[in-house]
Amino acid sequence: MGSRLLTGSLVCCLLFAGMYSLLKLTSRSNEAKADWAVYWYLCGSDLESNYGSASADLNELLSVSLPEGIRVVVETGGTKNWQKDEISADQLTRYLYDDKGFHKLEELEQADMGKPEILADFLEYCLTEHAAEHSLLIFWDHGAGSLGGVSFDANYGMDGLTLSELDQAFSKVRESMPGQKEKLVDMIGFDACLMATIDTLAVCADYADWMVASQETEPVYGWAYDSILRRLAAEADIQPEQLGVEICDSYMDSCLRNDKADKATLALMKLDEAKSLKEAYEDSGSLMFRAAIQENAAAESIARAAGQTKSYGTNAELQGYTNMVDLLQLTEQSLGAIDTAEANYQLKRLRQALNYCVIYQVAGELNEDSCGLSCYYPLDRDMRGFRGYRRQTGSADKDMTFLYEYLLNGSMNEEILTHIEEKGYSLEQEAYTPVTINELGLETVCPAWIRDEEDDAYVLAFDVGEEAVRHIAGVSSNFGIKEDDTGMFYQFGDSKVLSDWVDGTFFARAPVSCWTLEGHRIHTLLMDSGEYGAVYAIPAMLNGEKIFLRMITNSDETEARVEGFFHESGVPYMMDRESDGLKEGDELTTLIISLDMEHSDNYERDLMYRPYETFRLEGNLRLSREALPDGIVAMRFVLDDAWGNSVISQGGGYQLKDGVITEIYK
Repeated sequence: MGSRLLTGSLVCCLLFAGMYSLLKLTSRSNEAKADWAVYWYLCGSDLESNYGSASADLNELLSVSLPEGIRVVVETGGTKNWQKDEISADQLTRYLYDDKGFHKLEELEQADMGKPEILADFLEYCLTEHAAEHSLLIFWDHGAGSLGGVSFDANYGMDGLTLSELDQAFSKVRESMPGQKEKLVDMIGFDACLMATIDTLAVCADYADWMVASQETEPVYGWAYDSILRRLAAEADIQPEQLGVEICDSYMDSCLRNDKADKATLALMKLDEAKSLKEAYEDSGSLMFRAAIQENAAAESIARAAGQTKSYGTNAELQGYTNMVDLLQLTEQSLGAIDTAEANYQLKRLRQALNYCVIYQVAGELNEDSCGLSCYYPLDRDMRGFRGYRRQTGSADKDMTFLYEYLLNGSMNEEILTHIEEKGYSLEQEAYTPVTINELGLETVCPAWIRDEEDDAYVLAFDVGEEAVRHIAGVSSNFGIKEDDTGMFYQFGDSKVLSDWVDGTFFARAPVSCWTLEGHRIHTLLMDSGEYGAVYAIPAMLNGEKIFLRMITNSDETEARVEGFFHESGVPYMMDRESDGLKEGDELTTLIISLDMEHSDNYERDLMYRPYETFRLEGNLRLSREALPDGIVAMRFVLDDAWGNSVISQGGGYQLKDGVITEIYK
């Protein structure tokens, strides 16, 4: 009898539970769906603890009153300290902002926002509890392109979501919600640096219709959330494509207002076209691979093209590598070197696919020739990083990655040979011996001085010849001075080089002055140059922390401005967002490569960065060119090949007295 009662009670409980679930589901389905929902994965990282950037963007959001039908769901975490008082750094917290205001939904245990299961839980919650006719998922934080991913949690050693982990999270949500429509959200946006890559595109294409991302680094304040939300509030029926254009335009407007527009990029991609673009890109890579394994000249030309392609972030030994280059420029230069009918066809096909996929973009003066999407190339020549790239979901197919490996190693392993045999490719050589720059004897060639009568200046010219220039991937020039008064040697940085890549001649003007910041000499590292002028990084210490100031000059390098600074990120392939947070009273110490030549017995060991001058900031930073001190100036060219080798030319020198060249040394 007792057993029957227990069984009956259990059945009643189960029936009630089933009815309750049904009523709950019915109730939720009868709720009016929002017109738009924004799902904001807000991983604050050190951007919040250092600058308050996430809090500032939240405040932008809250400055806009939302009508009924527009919702923003926010998950906060990933930082050691929130500068918005009501947000705790000891937990993950979910908030809702709608027509009723900003209110907390739930508190969760502290967890790593760089883990796919945490992202999946947030997105599943959003799609279940806050579904809408249209939806936008935003990743806010640092970005590190195809190799590093996005959302780096400062509470867990800056662990981030790789592209493979993004795919895992999205796939998990789809599997757990069988009734969900084919695409999880309408649009995925990356308010993060460097995420507009062909590999990111390939991952997101299965889960959304549109993607918004930047090839370049972003300033610390990121997107203009007040403008985006005002547009949504005013036009609840706005289509995803229109909202994507608004995100791009408002971002550029914000960059213009804050004097950060020169290198800004942001693009809207149509993900239905991602497959065709990926195929065109990989077929171009296949052609490059087949050309490279047939003759040395093609392999060298492709490697050299990569070195001369526009890159994003920093790609230098001192500041680190992102290994992100412009997809179209790399392909144009590589296929241009092959110059066959098939190469011309593949290039035309790629351009067309890009035009269909990247439907809208904004770009500043320094990046106006960018195509909207980047691709990976191992500029750092690091095999471990290359193997990590190969493991990522969305990475290029075997032909493209085997091409990179072949160019890195100069030989083929068993895997590559098996692949060539399976594909039926013609193989002329199993290994090649590239002509490295060390074999050309250029270190013994003396540059020549030329007198520029029109500008009343001396120019150092380095003629390597038509044959040798084919094996050179990059050329730079730097200069230093041994002061007459102190005997100290100071290297003040890089000089702009004019290059004739046909005849193999390179020119650098002899400086009689150097850049100064508030009257204090600085070391300038050339990052980029073009018709607009040049971009330099200035190593310095700001209140005891190592930074790089970013300086932009005009075309004739008579005027310059500082447009912010960035830290060394400490995370592979990630570059710190640029800040303009210099303020009056900050202590700045310039760093210059120097050597006490009178007392050093080992120049190579003792030549290093040292603190030069320390001063306090007062108002806006003033950059000016001032005469070099009296002494002997030495100039030289540094030539790089595509294989990571460098040679230094013979030097050219001259005596300076009161800012005038009094004697030339050959």
